[in-house]
Amino acid sequence: MKELPATLLLRPFNFDTLSTQVFTLVSLYRYEEAGLSALTIVVVSLAPVLLLHGIIAGSRRAVSSGPLPASEAPAELALRIS
Repeated sequence: MKELPATLLLRPFNFDTLSTQVFTLVSLYRYEEAGLSALTIVVVSLAPVLLLHGIIAGSRRAVSSGPLPASEAPAELALRIS
């Protein structure tokens, strides 16, 4: 079962979320009225995506900066040459 039909079936009476409002308006072919709600969902969802992208990209930059010189490497990771 898809998530939105389950939401529509299990929601309390007289309780509309943005997604149920968009679904209802689009099913009634009222696209202009559904547009602002749909755009709001996209814009609000974009903020955490960009935040996570920044966190992941920052951690990749730290890892991909290359190996540390032997003088800066932790002792347990440094190669022992005898």
